Amino acid sequence: MNVLDTVTYTWKLVPLRRSVGGWDTLIYQIQGRGGMGNRIIIGECKVPIYVPPARAADYQMVCTAPATLTFDNSAGVYIPDPFEFKAVVTNAGQAEGQDLSVTAQLPPGVILASGETATKLIGNLAVSASAEVKWLVRPVSNTSGANVTVRLCAKVVDKLGKENDCCSM
Repeated sequence: MNVLDTVTYTWKLVPLRRSVGGWDTLIYQIQGRGGMGNRIIIGECKVPIYVPPARAADYQMVCTAPATLTFDNSAGVYIPDPFEFKAVVTNAGQAEGQDLSVTAQLPPGVILASGETATKLIGNLAVSASAEVKWLVRPVSNTSGANVTVRLCAKVVDKLGKENDCCSM
């Protein structure tokens, strides 16, 4: 470079996601050789920059299932069989949820009905939007003779690993 010449360089920087905004200082170091004796010259430039908190999705869930099932001794079947297990996912955050999937987590004593899959894809979920996911579930015969309560749960996960879950008895 000659005296009074100007050179501009541009970098694209991506800040790390943070939940609380704050100030950072970018420090640039310029090195050159010149002047009398062709010595090394080092200059520094500090630029303060505010990095705001990242907007993020946040999920609330409600799971529902029938409160009770009955067993018809004469027919040897539960009523209803299959029954519906439902999860409603609401995006209560400040950013769109991306690539959501909801997985049913079933305990021993119940199984998914034929043709059902444990994981269902919702896709993207806008802020304040809700999505409903349903599974048909079948009870397994209980031979203990006592009333049995099972806990049916569902878990939502998005592209960034944000997750939540809910359960119904």
